[in-house]
Amino acid sequence: MGRMLLDFLKFTFSAPDRFEPNAAEEQFLEDYANRFLAQRRAISILAVVYWSAFAVWDIAQGLRSDQFQHVLPYVLVLRFLGIVGLGGCAWFSFRKSFVDERYATRVLITMAGTAYLLLGLMLLLVPFPTNYMYYSPGLFMVMIFAYGMFRLRASPTIRLTFAFVLFSELVYAFMANDAVDDTHRFFSFYYFLFSSMYLTSFAVIGCAIVVELERTARNAYARERQLAVSNQDITTKNAQLERLNDALEESKHDTEIKTAALVAMKEEAQLAAEHSNLDKSKFLADAAHDLRQPMQALSNLLEAAQHALVRKDHASSGKLLASAQTALRLARSSFNAILDISRLESGFVSAEYSSFQVDEFVAEVIGPLRATANERGVALRTHFGTTKTIVHSDRHLLARVLTNIIGNAIKYSDPSKPNAVVLVGIVSLPNRARIDIIDNGIGIPSQHWEDVFQPFFQLGNAERDREKGLGLGLSIVKSIMQLLKEHRIDMRSTDGQGTRFSLDIPRADDVRERTATKEPQRTAILEDVSGLYVICVEDDTLVRASMEALFQEFGILYETVGSMQELEERLHLMERLPDLVITDHRLPGGWTAKNIVDAIFAHLDAETPVIIVTGEVTSLAEIPGAQLLAKPVAPEALLSAIAASCQKQPEMVPELA
Repeated sequence: MGRMLLDFLKFTFSAPDRFEPNAAEEQFLEDYANRFLAQRRAISILAVVYWSAFAVWDIAQGLRSDQFQHVLPYVLVLRFLGIVGLGGCAWFSFRKSFVDERYATRVLITMAGTAYLLLGLMLLLVPFPTNYMYYSPGLFMVMIFAYGMFRLRASPTIRLTFAFVLFSELVYAFMANDAVDDTHRFFSFYYFLFSSMYLTSFAVIGCAIVVELERTARNAYARERQLAVSNQDITTKNAQLERLNDALEESKHDTEIKTAALVAMKEEAQLAAEHSNLDKSKFLADAAHDLRQPMQALSNLLEAAQHALVRKDHASSGKLLASAQTALRLARSSFNAILDISRLESGFVSAEYSSFQVDEFVAEVIGPLRATANERGVALRTHFGTTKTIVHSDRHLLARVLTNIIGNAIKYSDPSKPNAVVLVGIVSLPNRARIDIIDNGIGIPSQHWEDVFQPFFQLGNAERDREKGLGLGLSIVKSIMQLLKEHRIDMRSTDGQGTRFSLDIPRADDVRERTATKEPQRTAILEDVSGLYVICVEDDTLVRASMEALFQEFGILYETVGSMQELEERLHLMERLPDLVITDHRLPGGWTAKNIVDAIFAHLDAETPVIIVTGEVTSLAEIPGAQLLAKPVAPEALLSAIAASCQKQPEMVPELA
């Protein structure tokens, strides 16, 4: 398992292999620079315009905040230096030398590094918490340019990422220490913790994206070279056929048909490769941006919790922090879903379908969005009806779709209307369930219905207000819906009146397949699992330590080991039959969960429930009755599985004599 993990990390985060010999690599670099020349020049100009436009935001902050006015001159100086530096880099991009890939890489890295450095200095100058809330997201925008728009190669980008992360952590550390009192220091550290976590996560995802983009470009180039060779072979064969036609005139017609077919196949293969490359590159860039959605919800909730704590309103702060935990769970789901989509397009995995109650699922998705709706003055209403409908879908991907659509409905509410409303309703049909998202916002003219699903297309946002996103949400919705079997999406809209999105989801054939969606209450779980005795076999030290912490918190008695050898030594010391066995599937030395369970049952002369927690797809046929949980599994899901497994036993397990 460890070797598989190392291979996966190497595949995901290591720069693709160079072409051999060196001449082939040089030809690839030349082709790479020319292929993205126009895009890089356009994005360089966009970066200058984007940086310059934020000077208006700096001035607006100075007018709004007396505290900000003291640092406004220094911020404007840094903004001006950025305009000069980025403008110079953009000018260099139009020189003839820019067609050299190594020269272009140096120019683009200089541009990204300049913007990142100046933003870091602004973070140190701007007072708390404005620096975290309005200037820290600028670091992520620089990363978006570096990881996707500039089309930098993996090796220099990974080195640049290390510099970015190290510099950011130093800046955040200085910001966290700049506190005037204990309260200020507490919240400054709180912001530092979450900012560092998200920046590091964003950097990891970004490195995976650039590696995949370069690998895709290299594969496309290799296919084109192979097609060129094939074309030469086809030409040679055609010449031979023509020589034969002098002697065999009767076969001329057949030869012409075969030649035309081969040429058509070559062109179709080339077009398919190009389309696949463009679609994958666009989707990965869209997905990276969309990760900012749960970050915004988490930022709002933490800000509200901060004010509640200052007012000593502990009840409100507790509720807000609970909502923040929900937003964090959705962020974790978003990361997993994006990685799964990338792997799906590579053909390694498939969507993970389960059966669940749709009204509980929709309520869980809507929860973190209510804070954003309240902030914008939008009433977020629901109408679920009385029928409890069980649907069959991928929870993570479907949650992403709903979050994007409902988030768009909130963001594009019509400010001229006194009662802005977003209604989420569920309609139960004989074989399907339909989720309707209806708003009375600005609406979409019919001629733009298809355009709204294209990347970067936005209505009513000519000024490019970043609070309304970058226009990638619905393009991601379209990509996800294409991955889900038997799922459909429909949109109807009237300009100036509002928009309706309808999602058709297949119902589960058997309600007994339902996967529990309600989060178990902490008290109920504690009562169900407290006092249970569990044997846990896990070779990963960090995962094993987290298991022990979870067991201890919920009063579970446990024995934890990391290998078959440790288990055999510990079995002789056990004085009580375990209530449950929890084990990884693959362990060091070639042992599997089947070996672990057989050894425990043979020594104790009894059988107990078994839960397998694994990061790989495996069959449970070799262990009848065992329950499979796929990593990463939420703590509440693991505790619920423990409680459910032990409740299945008809009687208490006796203690050993």
